[in-house]
Amino acid sequence: MPFASSDLVLNKSATYADGSSGGGRETFVAITSGQHGALFPHVTHSERAAGIDRYRKVFMRNDNADNLVFYNGLFGIDLPSRAGDYFRAALGTHVDVYSDLDATYKWVGAGILHSAFITAGQGGSGSSLQWNFGLTDLEGEIVSGDPVYITNRIHCESEVGTVASEYNEIASISWAGSIATIELANPIGDDYTQSWTTTIGGETWTIPTRLCVLLDLGHVQPVVSDYVATSASGTTNEATYPVYGDNIGSVYDTITVTFSDASNFSVSGDELGSLGSGARSSEFTATNPDTSTPYFTIPTAFWGGTWADGDTLEFLLTPASKPIWLKESVPAGIDTFANNAVYFIMSGGAV
Repeated sequence: MPFASSDLVLNKSATYADGSSGGGRETFVAITSGQHGALFPHVTHSERAAGIDRYRKVFMRNDNADNLVFYNGLFGIDLPSRAGDYFRAALGTHVDVYSDLDATYKWVGAGILHSAFITAGQGGSGSSLQWNFGLTDLEGEIVSGDPVYITNRIHCESEVGTVASEYNEIASISWAGSIATIELANPIGDDYTQSWTTTIGGETWTIPTRLCVLLDLGHVQPVVSDYVATSASGTTNEATYPVYGDNIGSVYDTITVTFSDASNFSVSGDELGSLGSGARSSEFTATNPDTSTPYFTIPTAFWGGTWADGDTLEFLLTPASKPIWLKESVPAGIDTFANNAVYFIMSGGAV
């Protein structure tokens, strides 16, 4: 089965709320696209009056059932807010919480074309274009080498109306307030107006041309690493027959295999606890009860040498997901907006 856009899901973190402990590990509770309040809670009158920055941690999961790798994953804010608030994204860790956020986290966002129009051939070497990011918080965050997506689609999969879009890379950037002057690695390939309008659900939407700065996620796949064997003569064949995780069921945990004799062992996780017992003579699979798919599988041929009572093997299991912090900045005094929306771009390749 080929990779489909539905194979990418956003899962909530363990503490999906405000506060210093917000964030943490991944859950298997998916965020429903298009559901009001699913991503961030409603902004109250007092929050709009005073202004507020709110954070939520999500996990972009490769949910492909055939265990295809999602190569060179990219994530960013696609269509920005329709109201007066602004959204940002930053790459996190599998266990961090809000109180861990510091100056080392790199934030990205989307900038709206600052001129009335641009034409193909602009923006490359010796040329530059201006983009308005709405706030001054991204100066020093967005840098040369960052990948970008330029579009005037409704969202990255839309085929409605004007549908120009292209990928590029920042060659240089300078700032004047919220406006970034950006030279791109390659010239713009299409003509773009600053915005256009369309009707969605009976409402008039203004669709801007924007430059979406993207987070580089690398390959999104389960990874087993950091093997540590404590044994006089037991060996493993991880180069040829490695332990492997499952796209849907894998989680972040350190796994310990403890032998009771030369043939039999028990398995546990630092977070998962007991995962049952197995034997060298057969494949061992630990099943995730939330998904009914494996956390990981140990092939029979993985084991080599002679293992003994008390010998152990540890390894780190990293899931097929990437932790992402989202930030909503609500400037003080903005007006209410009934049907706000924000779109994300999740891009990559799979074979």
